Amino acid sequence: MDKILSFYGDESGFPACQYQAIAVVSGPKKITLQLREELASVLRENKLTEIKFNEIGTHAPKVNAAHEFLSCCVTDYLRNGLVRVDILCWDTHDKRHSVAGRDDIANLKRMWYKILVLAARHWNADTWSF
Repeated sequence: MDKILSFYGDESGFPACQYQAIAVVSGPKKITLQLREELASVLRENKLTEIKFNEIGTHAPKVNAAHEFLSCCVTDYLRNGLVRVDILCWDTHDKRHSVAGRDDIANLKRMWYKILVLAARHWNADTWSF
């Protein structure tokens, strides 16, 4: 298997929300590039430039694209172990994070480090690509 690991990630809730999260899709670079192209094709077919799941509502092209995204990712890639999705959530009001003078940027960096190392260890990656 390709030893170059590719990551796609995003955070949610930063910096103002109590609950924050990072989600990372990872896998061999060749596979994640293939998945990326399939998802881009779904966007083109639905005449969309992007899809934000919190903006889907009842807009038919976005609903259709969301269904296709999930079907493609879950059925074709996740279920077959071709990619992995890791999600790290934390509560900034939890006693472990509720520290006087807390540096939220430094904390976010630590969380990114934790989730990326977790994914890299799973894949036994030699090289990372972001």
